[in-house]
Amino acid sequence: MCEMWDSPWGSLPCIFQGMGYHQFEAYSFKFTKDAEMEIETDLRTGLLQKIDKGVKSRKRGEPIRVLYDAQMPKELVKRLMEKLNVDKSRK
Repeated sequence: MCEMWDSPWGSLPCIFQGMGYHQFEAYSFKFTKDAEMEIETDLRTGLLQKIDKGVKSRKRGEPIRVLYDAQMPKELVKRLMEKLNVDKSRK
């Protein structure tokens, strides 16, 4: 039986139970995408459809800012940046 904890980090052994992991570490990160939400003035389309279209376009936006835990190992930060397609030299 696996006991769940109040925080997600305390629950890692339960989440990965049976996968053979014996050591657990957790770090937080947050990223922001650049996405403009244009609301067209086409009267044939309802406001809800315009917002829906704008929200979907945000998924394709370029990541412009990444905040991460200062304790995160450098190799993990590097992997995260690669997966998010973020070039650290861009400012």
